[in-house]
Amino acid sequence: MPLFSTNKNVSFIYLTSCFGNGFFERGIWMLFLIEKGFSLFQIGLLQAFVNGTMFLFEIPGGMLADRYGRKVSLLIGRFMIMSYLLIIMIADSFESLALSFCLLGLGMTFISGSEESLLVDSVKEQTRENNFSRFLGRYMAIITVALSLAMMIGGFLKEISWSLVFAVSFIFQMVAFFGCFFLKETKY
Repeated sequence: MPLFSTNKNVSFIYLTSCFGNGFFERGIWMLFLIEKGFSLFQIGLLQAFVNGTMFLFEIPGGMLADRYGRKVSLLIGRFMIMSYLLIIMIADSFESLALSFCLLGLGMTFISGSEESLLVDSVKEQTRENNFSRFLGRYMAIITVALSLAMMIGGFLKEISWSLVFAVSFIFQMVAFFGCFFLKETKY
């Protein structure tokens, strides 16, 4: 079975997931904030904002995806993550960072179940439910490898400049965002 499916939707899900997990800052964002003068307590609070936002909006995010479509949910999520990256680059106060980290949590919430659901439905359309574990396995492998490589490369990019770390992350998110326009909603 080829890596990319004959089902174009599945292939685009793989592609957008790969680029969408290009979080080059995720392994080193704490160092960035320490260099900007924020305390470990403040950094811990920012991570709590991400987790709290994800917790609070997981169900409403799923309801939005069910009502307006998974593609819409993915586009909103990617847009919020791009907004997080832009704000964190220019943020000079704890409050603006808190806003950016809440946007990251919201973005991840809108994406979290929508990609998997769209993958399930896309596989169902091709009546390959019995092969779904292969598709899910590839999807999870793509996410894991993309995020791992991005975090590793992020450390090297940081040696050049912090701006480069965030700019490359933003470009990857933008590719994932525009890739979502090629996804099609399924009838399931």
